Amino acid sequence: FGALGTDLVFACNGLNAARRLSGHGQAVYSYEFRDRTVPEVLPAVSFPQGAAHSAELQYLFDMPRTLNAEQTALKSAIVRYFTRFAHTGQPE
Repeated sequence: FGALGTDLVFACNGLNAARRLSGHGQAVYSYEFRDRTVPEVLPAVSFPQGAAHSAELQYLFDMPRTLNAEQTALKSAIVRYFTRFAHTGQPE
């Protein structure tokens, strides 16, 4: 259910929008956050949520979450990518 909902609401619509926007001669960047070990931000349900919508925000901003060493390294990388993109218009 989690994968179906993600594809239906977010992934397919995001991919469609990126394809349409890129047809106008401008670079379009997107990302997929899929850290399956991310601390949950939504109430628990009867199926694994994986990296639910907005789960990456705790990697971008200082939020009261405890991250392990791998998650902390991922947080640093994500902040670098987003900062570089905001500064230069290029994620890498």
